[in-house]
Amino acid sequence: QNGKRYAMRAYLLDVTVETWSVFRSEFSHLWRTERTGMLYQKSLFEDQGDRLGAEQALDHMLHQIWTDMLGFAGVEVHRRILGLAHNADFETIADADLRATCE
Repeated sequence: QNGKRYAMRAYLLDVTVETWSVFRSEFSHLWRTERTGMLYQKSLFEDQGDRLGAEQALDHMLHQIWTDMLGFAGVEVHRRILGLAHNADFETIADADLRATCE
């Protein structure tokens, strides 16, 4: 039981790290090559010769996204396990004691 739990935790951590790494890389690439719009305009940074400012703004934006993502994930965990939404994985566990432990 604990071995399976450890393996699942390791898998979920790996997926989370990989997902964030790919997102961060792609977002950073798009920030540097295709950033348009009203917020964080190139005219505020690169066009003024402030490449460092652009990188600091990128780091700030990524930090905001990271903290928002963690908050959303936490709310989703609570909603799934403790809240109104049912977790189908838990409901299919026939052993009541095991299901209670998981919940």
